[in-house]
Amino acid sequence: GQTMSLRAQARGDSMARAIAQRLASGSDLAGRTRGDSVRGVVTILGAEAARQVVLRADGNNISLSGMATSGLARLAGTEIMVRGVMITPRDIVVSDYVVRASDGVPAWDGTLDENGGLRLTDGSGRKRLPSVPSALRGMVGARIWVAFKDGRTTADSYGVIGRR
Repeated sequence: GQTMSLRAQARGDSMARAIAQRLASGSDLAGRTRGDSVRGVVTILGAEAARQVVLRADGNNISLSGMATSGLARLAGTEIMVRGVMITPRDIVVSDYVVRASDGVPAWDGTLDENGGLRLTDGSGRKRLPSVPSALRGMVGARIWVAFKDGRTTADSYGVIGRR
């Protein structure tokens, strides 16, 4: 077949980014779930100068692009669900993402409230945490993720996704 010209690739990427932005700006859950979704582990490839953050899913590396990917390097090793527009089977323009697990332990992703709970990022409601890790206690209003093994009251792992 014919190879796609650079101009056509740029136009396709531009269109995909516009669609991803439109999907991301929807405030309702139904609007945010339209589009493509992929679940996998955030992985960093390459050395510092040429470092690339990808999603490892079903044995494939999927390139992630778009404004929603800033800060994903901090989530290396966590399992996330990304939503956006799949440009090719191995390239997705990300409109949003949610942390789902860390080292196989289910995780919650949300905005920390003053009562030690989370307003969940996926729009499914609120979750009361068994305990808030001391490093996160002063971060009310920040988007965080926390993983607890069943029956445990202390977090196995946690992190900050974004500050207020």
